[in-house]
Amino acid sequence: MPALYRYAAGALAVLTLLAGIWWHGHSRGAAGMQAEWDADRARLNTKLLAQERSARAAEQQHAQALATIDAKYQENERNAQLETDRLRAQLRAGTVRLSVPVVSGSCSLSATGVGAGGSDGAARADIQPAVADDLVALAADADTAVRQLSACQAVVRADRLIAD
Repeated sequence: MPALYRYAAGALAVLTLLAGIWWHGHSRGAAGMQAEWDADRARLNTKLLAQERSARAAEQQHAQALATIDAKYQENERNAQLETDRLRAQLRAGTVRLSVPVVSGSCSLSATGVGAGGSDGAARADIQPAVADDLVALAADADTAVRQLSACQAVVRADRLIAD
């Protein structure tokens, strides 16, 4: 039996040695793979951070462009409102009059010989102040629509710059 024990002990020693070698190789290989995975993850994280920074910079640039468009729109609206208010006040005070050209003798209104700002000698008829005020209000509304459309177009252009 001692020979059988010797063979069993030898076989156990060989199996233990093989298991140790396998374990050592496995753990070194796993550590190497883990190191590769960690390096890949770090590289991908760096790339992702760079993309996020770029996206944030583009978003901030877009927000600044929209803020500039809004500020310009608001300033144009204020200036237009002031101009409209000034013109309407002048119409009410009678310092400014609106007139239309008329053919002499075509209406029973008394027509002036020379219109305001015109020297062509064409007959003109003054528009009543209330009607002139309504016309100025309509023109102001139309101008507001044009300014709004221009601001919308500027926003679309800014959005297209971001998309490209």
